Amino acid sequence: MKDIKPIVINLLIIALAGCGGAKDPASSQVVDVQTSSGMAKQMMDHGEHAMEESMGHATGVIRSFGEQSNTLTIDHGPFKGGIEMGAMTMRYDVSEGVDVSAFTENAEVAFMVKHGSDGSYRITALCNIKTDGANCLDDNIDK
Repeated sequence: MKDIKPIVINLLIIALAGCGGAKDPASSQVVDVQTSSGMAKQMMDHGEHAMEESMGHATGVIRSFGEQSNTLTIDHGPFKGGIEMGAMTMRYDVSEGVDVSAFTENAEVAFMVKHGSDGSYRITALCNIKTDGANCLDDNIDK
């Protein structure tokens, strides 16, 4: 009969990960795990710590508005700045203080997005490229 200790250890790690694992959510631990081949390997236990927030910007075309104008769906090119995202069509939350009332569907826009620690993407600045110019976000972009 094979030693079931490595299997039990792996099942215990999986069970703890499903329950939140670490007692201190901000802690990060390296755990040595014995594999079935008998070799030890290290696994990083990230607990439930938050990701860092990042900012990025792109240009695109507004495709639709949410019911209460608190979301925008934008067909956009690749992001520049601290967010790595290629061209796609995506719905974004709109941050409080960003007025979207002057925009219409099919408007060409430049926009800033904050990728929050909760995983959400929120528009923090928005301007119309046709009326405000292609560089309308330059004051908001760190150079």
